[in-house]
This record gives sequence, C-alpha cells and structure tokens, in this order.
Amino acid sequence: MKTERTLLALFILCIIGGTGCTSVSLLDISHYKNDPSVLTDGEEVTLTTKDNLSYKGSVTNRNTDSLTLDLPSGEKRIFSVDTISHFTSDKFSAAKTTGLVFAVAGGVALVWVIVVTVTLVGVLVSIPILILG
Repeated sequence: MKTERTLLALFILCIIGGTGCTSVSLLDISHYKNDPSVLTDGEEVTLTTKDNLSYKGSVTNRNTDSLTLDLPSGEKRIFSVDTISHFTSDKFSAAKTTGLVFAVAGGVALVWVIVVTVTLVGVLVSIPILILG
C-alpha cells in the first residue's frame, strides 16, 4: 500500500511539473521583416538589438517597420526593425506537455506493474513452501 501511495504521489508531481512545458524559438529579424505575423500581440519575447542589448517584454504592436514591447517596468518601447538583431520567444507547447505527461504516466504504470508482478510471484512461490512445509 505504501508503494502505491508513493507511485501516486510521484505521478501527481510529474503531472503538475509537466504543465509548464514551453518551446523556445529563435527568430532572425529577416523572418519578422518578411512576415510580422511570426509574432503575435501579447506574446512574451526577448528582443536583442544589434548593440547586443536585450529587452524582455510583451508584444503590443507590430508592423514591418517597428515593434512595440510592453516592458516589465510598465514602459512601452518602440524598436525599429533596423536596430533589432533577433528575438527569442517562449511559447507553451501543448504537444510536448501531453507527450511528457503520457511518458511519465506510462513509466509510473510500468513500475507499478513490475511491483505488483514481483509481489504476486513472491506470494505464489511462498504458497507451496508453506503448504509442503
């Protein structure tokens, strides 16, 4: 019974831990110049300028000439595409999260089956020994 509780607790922790899976994308500025829709309004990005300065914020306005970020300080900052080197974007990945949860659940289930099998084999082996003395 204690093993089952431990496995259940491990399973729950893995599900909770797996709910924050993200995918980090590196976007060159040329992608954005060709198609500003590669970023979406409200998306959290880290923008790196050609001067190698980084700014983290939420996209509030985008067009082919500039990008506006809402910085954590509350300041809205407009960046000309000519000053931007690249972006990194953290996006939630439902597919990766689902895969992780199923992999962990499968692993926990496999461990549980092994524990139950070993327990049953132990009981079945000990029955004849108890009966025959």
